[in-house]
Amino acid sequence: LVALVASSREPEARRWRRVGLATLACGLLLALGALSSRARADVSLHGMGSKYILSALQKGTDFDADGASIYPVFQDCAPWDASRHPRAIDLPGNGVDEDCDGEDALAAQQAEHVASTLRRKGGEAPDIILVTVDSLRAEHLSIFDYKRDTTPRLQARARDAALFERAYSQDSGTGPSLWSLSVGKTPFQAKFASMDRFPPTLAASETTLAEHLTAHGYHTMARWCGYVFGKWDIVRGFADQQEVCKRKHELSAPRVTQAGLKALGQARAQQKPFFLWVHYYDPHEPYTSHADIDFGDEKLDDYHEEIRYTDRHLDDFLEQALKQAPSGRPTYVFLSADHGENFGDHGRSHHARTLYREVTHVPLLVWGPGVKARRMAAPVAMNDIFPTVVDLSGAPMPEQVTMVSQAAVLFGGEPQADRVVFQENSYSRPRRHVKGAILGRYHMLMDLTLDRVEMYDMVGDPGETRDLVGQGLGEEERLRQALKAFIKTSHVPGPMMP
Repeated sequence: LVALVASSREPEARRWRRVGLATLACGLLLALGALSSRARADVSLHGMGSKYILSALQKGTDFDADGASIYPVFQDCAPWDASRHPRAIDLPGNGVDEDCDGEDALAAQQAEHVASTLRRKGGEAPDIILVTVDSLRAEHLSIFDYKRDTTPRLQARARDAALFERAYSQDSGTGPSLWSLSVGKTPFQAKFASMDRFPPTLAASETTLAEHLTAHGYHTMARWCGYVFGKWDIVRGFADQQEVCKRKHELSAPRVTQAGLKALGQARAQQKPFFLWVHYYDPHEPYTSHADIDFGDEKLDDYHEEIRYTDRHLDDFLEQALKQAPSGRPTYVFLSADHGENFGDHGRSHHARTLYREVTHVPLLVWGPGVKARRMAAPVAMNDIFPTVVDLSGAPMPEQVTMVSQAAVLFGGEPQADRVVFQENSYSRPRRHVKGAILGRYHMLMDLTLDRVEMYDMVGDPGETRDLVGQGLGEEERLRQALKAFIKTSHVPGPMMP
């Protein structure tokens, strides 16, 4: 730059003034690249003319228009690929470094965890038990300091568990939430055999968790209450499956526990490692009032009684599930829910209509050998269960998975603090396509049907009543961009008759 200016045919005085400015500009550019991020900010914001030079440089070297330049800040590792840049979301285990940090997200961490687990257990695959409870709103549980003692037995067992305080389901309806869990994606990142029927059926190209574990030596079993499991193609791939209630029964929890314990005994009597899924249904409306619990006569009181009733019978199952298996194989137990429940917080429907916190904040607890008992506040996805189970099993991670394994976190690692957790709801009735994204304490909802965007502080405003869009928060733009990128990965379903 200096040589070009010096060789120009302008008058000598003017030429040498420009040489001086060009030299200063070159020095500034070199300095910006070498300085720390804080120092670069000070120079670019407060140096004479430097912010204009920096702006021009960034625009001029952002060849793929993804907001990241080659030099000197937000260096783009893929200047011709708009899907890869420092602010991109790095999908774990796919072999691609989307966010330019030099490695695939969590790949090294996952590999080390699997290796250390196999070394510690002599290469033996563990037994895996997954327990889900329908419509279990996290903040209404004793483990989250709710005003009523709704889950005293679970609270006692939680002392020995890894408890993810801010786990969120990927949808607020049972069907989409659990079929997406079964394939390790968000609901409409999944592929379907046909999108013109309701409910849809997963495409043959999708591999469910049960199918994947079966292919790697596991015996798979499912016991559940709730006819929608078969209707929604949720239990595909389980070699041994049984619906124990047919429809919602007033006292279904004992039936589920009895069936679950019988399946557990059968599974432990054989040589192969097993994956057992047990699903309780009692907290789903319509609610039953339990005379021996008696929280009151209102609908919310009955809901709390259903939770307390389930807690009692769930604990009978957990007592046996958490015991050392006769085979000596380690056992890992997961407990979560498909979604929460709404009581007039946002609209009248109990669930399956929105993505607000009350219907997507769910419990997530894990017990097992080596699991570090603690509470963690970083947001995670309920569907992270899929890759976490795969990691624990020692099986290879399917390429299809878009969720993040928490296996290393269970043994003392830290959750990914800047991770964006995605959600979507496209089966509300009447039909609306809504996408959600959670980053730290903030929750953005993007309604594609009504062309509306909302953002809330889930920590400071847990009821999500104060919309923060337009308030100048830096998280707003990041969440907007993250959602725009996420939408491209999701297949919004066409019109279907519910």
